[in-house]
Amino acid sequence: YISRPAVATPRLSLSSTGKVVYTLKTPYRDGTTQVAFEPVDFIARLAALAPKPRVNLTRYHGVLAPNHRWRGEVTPAKRGKDVK
Repeated sequence: YISRPAVATPRLSLSSTGKVVYTLKTPYRDGTTQVAFEPVDFIARLAALAPKPRVNLTRYHGVLAPNHRWRGEVTPAKRGKDVK
């Protein structure tokens, strides 16, 4: 997944009116097969898919969460909030 782009480039095109047209892989329930955006709107939606810098993309919940009191007991390195 790391090397895959956010959008499939072959499905992008520019209409004669200057809009960015994205052809959907599978049609919506209402039969829509393409979505058209103004160029600025398309860039804004594309930028929203990019992760913020220096943010960890892997989230841990439960006992593997960084501040869980039992993390030190269940991880091999014994790192956690209250390691005794």
